[in-house]
Amino acid sequence: MLKRMISLLEGVSVAFFCIMTLLVLYQIVMRKVFNASPPWTEELARYAMIWSTLLACAVLLREQGHIMLDYFIEFLPPGLKKAVLMFVGLLIIILTATFGYGGLGMIQTSIAVTQLSPGTGIPMWAVYIIMPLSGILMVACQLMAMADILRRNASADKEG
Repeated sequence: MLKRMISLLEGVSVAFFCIMTLLVLYQIVMRKVFNASPPWTEELARYAMIWSTLLACAVLLREQGHIMLDYFIEFLPPGLKKAVLMFVGLLIIILTATFGYGGLGMIQTSIAVTQLSPGTGIPMWAVYIIMPLSGILMVACQLMAMADILRRNASADKEG
């Protein structure tokens, strides 16, 4: 089930990236060929890029694919290495949970003032909803990555 969830996240992220690319291409063709660039394309492309990036962040957390200074960690004894990785994981959880919580505040504010995007008229809460959603996904994916670290070290302890 977890692999399917990660595959779904990857697929949705790629879909938003493709949508962004097509919108930018459409905007370029309209501007260069017809000398008329629709204003909504840039805005939708920006939203698609944000959604694609935030969903991909969750996938990268699960696969431990984010940038990390692991050069120094590799020289640590196994127990200390595990402790450092778990501490970093805890910091990531705090950061992503705070990000998601902040997104809830943005959603509440945009609903309260009926904020609409200028180019498309889309309610901004529909754009901001990715923040708490990706925050939840990133926390869940980081917890899974931390569980992998614990399992890997537990199996290494049994073998060693």
